[in-house]
Amino acid sequence: STSSDGGLTWASAPVPVPAGFAYLNRSNLIDIDSRGNVTLILFKPRATADGYDVAAVTRSSTGTWRTPVVVNGSTGLTILASPTLEVIADGRALLSLGTTTFRRSSTGAWSPAKTVNITGFDLLDRTSTDMDANGRGYMVLRLIKANAGALYLSTSSQTGDWSLPRLMTGLETYYDGLQVTASSSGRAMISAADSSSHVRATVTTDSGTTWSAPADFGLGIPPAADGSESGLYALSWFGAGNAAVTAAGSGSGTAPWVTTTIGNYAVIGTPVVAIAGKSGSSTARAASAWERSGDPATPAGGVAAAS
Repeated sequence: STSSDGGLTWASAPVPVPAGFAYLNRSNLIDIDSRGNVTLILFKPRATADGYDVAAVTRSSTGTWRTPVVVNGSTGLTILASPTLEVIADGRALLSLGTTTFRRSSTGAWSPAKTVNITGFDLLDRTSTDMDANGRGYMVLRLIKANAGALYLSTSSQTGDWSLPRLMTGLETYYDGLQVTASSSGRAMISAADSSSHVRATVTTDSGTTWSAPADFGLGIPPAADGSESGLYALSWFGAGNAAVTAAGSGSGTAPWVTTTIGNYAVIGTPVVAIAGKSGSSTARAASAWERSGDPATPAGGVAAAS
């Protein structure tokens, strides 16, 4: 369903799903650009070989679904982590299947797969991928070698290969809820709960070359994160005493974060969070929602201002 009036009304249309394809439950595989065009990713297990076929289907802002396009060609794909799809304002897209990614240009053409080279490591523990407003990709990976885990970063341009993973010194304890969240051109954030169960976040303003000293928001369950294309981020988590907390801002400058305790709730799982508006604007807002124990049909929620 889509809305063109701020959520007051919604319109639905059946998706033309090719035979054998299906949407993966509990996955982030639908997104929308600034013109209202929706992209949906579908998967089909191969019957005679290992791996999957992947199809992208788009719906125009007028409500018409287009013919699905299989993006992986003749080669079956292995999914190494939870798949994600990111679509930016001009329609460019980045589909991630662990260390393998596909990009779509603003004209709608999907490019061949690009893969981060993790040769020499024993195990990929977890990964997260996002794309900033200029199309630069960021992939953070927790890789295991000789029974020791550490955090690494790879980046790519719209048309280039992924860089070799670079060790993120000082972030070795980042683990639960690991997420990279991109924003405006050259800006991204890495967030997670560390080994002491503290919510942490570090940001870059130069396309991943340097990163800020990590912010420490105190005790909390693994955070959820979101970024706008205008330089803002939002984090949401449940802190000490079951307090629902949201932090929003640019992550840099003299006032990097506005932290708001929304309330104390008996909550279930990890919250969801979203942010919109421009940095420094009085209209910038972050919204967080979560499920309350004993009342799953009525999620609680709150709204906090962003800086």
